[in-house]
Amino acid sequence: MGRQRHSPARHVHGRSTVLPRVRATGAVNQCGYAMTFPKYLTQDELQRFFKVITSPRDRALFALIYHYGLRVDEAAALAVEDLDLKNHRIRIRRLKNGIGGEKPLWRHTAKLLRAYLRVRRNVTPYLSQPSQPVHPEALARGNP
Repeated sequence: MGRQRHSPARHVHGRSTVLPRVRATGAVNQCGYAMTFPKYLTQDELQRFFKVITSPRDRALFALIYHYGLRVDEAAALAVEDLDLKNHRIRIRRLKNGIGGEKPLWRHTAKLLRAYLRVRRNVTPYLSQPSQPVHPEALARGNP
């Protein structure tokens, strides 16, 4: 007689709830649940994505997020002084114990940043907004 495997229990409001077990065809974590891996954009998808972004600011910020794997908070905290367009360098301050520092600035990203800085009206320290960095709560409300 084989040993029965039970789904792990989760305690919610003092009650024990059995979580359903997912049958995985690929990788499985230590609890037996299917692991999903991130899907990366193809070059075609990436080009189509950037074509529909009309704002120079948004194109530059999305390029920074994509090329450097930034969180929204990290991109929102970027200041003009973090850019060295002449020497193609960017200073990134990572959150949650990430490894920040000075990184090479991608040529395409530098081109988008220059285009944005040329049309930027309100000169403030932050790249993301006229007077302060973008906060995720503002993005959720639709007020970047």
